[in-house]
Amino acid sequence: MTLACLAIFALATTAGAAPALPAGLRVDVPFAGPDPEIEIRVATTSAELGKPFEILAFAQLAEGTSLESDGERTTTDYFYVQRADDLGADAAPASKIQGNKVTILPLAVGKLPINLYWRIHTGSTTAAVEKPSTVVIDVALPPMGGDKPAPVDIKEPRRARPALWPWLLAALLGAAAWEFYRRRRAAAASLAGAPPPPDDRPAETIAFSELEALEASGLWARALYKDYYFRLTETLRRYLERRYGIPATRLTTAELFRHMRQAELDRALAVSFKDIFDRADLVKFAKIAPEADWGAKDISGARSLVERTTPRDLIGAPAAEGPK
Repeated sequence: MTLACLAIFALATTAGAAPALPAGLRVDVPFAGPDPEIEIRVATTSAELGKPFEILAFAQLAEGTSLESDGERTTTDYFYVQRADDLGADAAPASKIQGNKVTILPLAVGKLPINLYWRIHTGSTTAAVEKPSTVVIDVALPPMGGDKPAPVDIKEPRRARPALWPWLLAALLGAAAWEFYRRRRAAAASLAGAPPPPDDRPAETIAFSELEALEASGLWARALYKDYYFRLTETLRRYLERRYGIPATRLTTAELFRHMRQAELDRALAVSFKDIFDRADLVKFAKIAPEADWGAKDISGARSLVERTTPRDLIGAPAAEGPK
């Protein structure tokens, strides 16, 4: 699809005339508003759960400007922006057509609207396009069987097309099993003896201390990725409980994201929290092998989120003494 778009792109530019936007795809939803016109092209309005699809965007912009997808604002509970690629621009001296390809992962089933947000770069200045471009996508479950309805010998090897939804189902079942085990363990601990005294230190002090202990534990170096992410997410969940009063340790990732939005947490910060929890769920419950830089990236991101959500009047205040 990318090569076809670039070929159409080259044919659309002629010497001595303003370039025309590429055409030929099935759906054309123009952006209307005071901002530069942005045309949205999708080859189909249907998709499968867990199977990425692509959306192309084109804008005729002045020289020295570029079009970029605003993934944080576009990502919702129904769609996740996996990546955005610059398709380049023509070489006209006065104006150009800027292209952007956005890869979207559907996370829910049904006829769902996806609001695509954009940013326009001019030199060192970035301006957000406030009105989204909206496309309705009909998301269906992946097919359960193969192409042939006839029965097949159970011993014959079959090659199945990989799909994401079984991993998501396994992650949900694993999360439910872990929650049941955690509550049983907590109940047993309460019967065994008196609970430890509460930690009265500020929420950010406790979180920084736990993150420092996790980094020094060596779990990542020993490839104990599941244990690493269990400790990281529990630290962030306890921090959110102390900071905002959200029952974070008893919620799923999707429920926690909704509570953060209801707590009027800045959307960009809420999405950053959710990104860490999503990667952790894939490692903990779906047994996905993490990339080499995930550990350092996510613990650094966790520190940044704690610092950015700490009220400014508390930064630099003396920490309360911890429990004896």
